[in-house]
Amino acid sequence: MKISIDKKTWQAAVVIIAMAAFGFFTGNRLFALPVLLIAGTTMVLSAREHGNPVRLLGLSFQGKHRIVWLLAGLAVSSLLAIYYRFHFSESFLPLSFGIIALVGPLIGMTEELVFRGYIQGILSHHHPVTGILAAAAGHTLYKAILLGTSPVAGMIDMKTLMGFTFLTGCLYGYFRHQSAQVYAPLLGHGLFDLLVYGDQAQFPLWVWY
Repeated sequence: MKISIDKKTWQAAVVIIAMAAFGFFTGNRLFALPVLLIAGTTMVLSAREHGNPVRLLGLSFQGKHRIVWLLAGLAVSSLLAIYYRFHFSESFLPLSFGIIALVGPLIGMTEELVFRGYIQGILSHHHPVTGILAAAAGHTLYKAILLGTSPVAGMIDMKTLMGFTFLTGCLYGYFRHQSAQVYAPLLGHGLFDLLVYGDQAQFPLWVWY
């Protein structure tokens, strides 16, 4: 599989690097906001160059068996959330919801728009697998840097985190490719964060501490 370094590839690389930098500088708004602006600006400008930016991001309502893949994304996300709560000896499902139930899913859905929406969309012209793997790898890098540089990095099993993020990203990417839409990973990620973090009293560190 040959990958040419064309303009779209460079644009995707800029966004991935900017998101990684944002993860590193999250605790310092002086640096975090400019690199986030770079990522956003690059996405907007390159999307405008695309003939159909809505389709590029996977936001078109035209897709293949879209309801089936949407339900698959929600089902897989629910099972992953239940397993996560069981693994950490929490209740089967949240018993109540607070402000995190609103903020957490919005952040997760934003990540999906960046990685499964933009990165996978703009790199799929090389090959669908290239887009899926690049989006999963970029998201994993962002998460690893975000949590690996956090105050409690020593308490996090980084290998498990990276493996889980990458494999889940590939699965979400497959849903995105098969449906030609981003809604399965978008809503699936939001549901996962809602079920896992919605009843917590404090924001988890990944909420851009």
